[in-house]
Amino acid sequence: MIFNGARTSSASDRSSSSQLPTPTSAESPNYFCFIMVRRAPSQTVAASRPPSPPVEDVDEGPYFDSVDELQQHGINVQDILKLKSAAINTVSGVNMTTRRQLLKIKGMSEAKVEKIKEAAHKILGSSFATGIEVQEKRKRVLLISTGSKAVDTALGGGIMSQSITEGTSSCLP
Repeated sequence: MIFNGARTSSASDRSSSSQLPTPTSAESPNYFCFIMVRRAPSQTVAASRPPSPPVEDVDEGPYFDSVDELQQHGINVQDILKLKSAAINTVSGVNMTTRRQLLKIKGMSEAKVEKIKEAAHKILGSSFATGIEVQEKRKRVLLISTGSKAVDTALGGGIMSQSITEGTSSCLP
């Protein structure tokens, strides 16, 4: 017998209709899980957008730049090892670490820190983008169908690639 998501042995186990049944010890409970997903109010914009062009396979290289690449920009191997010992393993990590924190690493001088920061900036470039560049990136966003028209409608056409889709879920105890 199924009652409010919990499987029980029989209706006689319930002493009153106001109590929820509990599964017997000989029988393992089966629970149903309900998921509710909320979408940002820009659903109409996504629904009115034409379908995205097919994605081309692009060899983009690694997702992150290792701190070892600083050596190609004139940074000493010993300084790179000092960065690694301070748990700075990527060029992005160097860029996000303040000069003051880098100076706290044993053996780092102001001149070395400045040279390392300049090399990291050369590798990463600028993080600023024009509105046209952002618009071009948004054109490459795909809508991935969930397989359910109702869920796709609630999500504004499906799950968007290159973004985070959040939702809440709750399971009955």
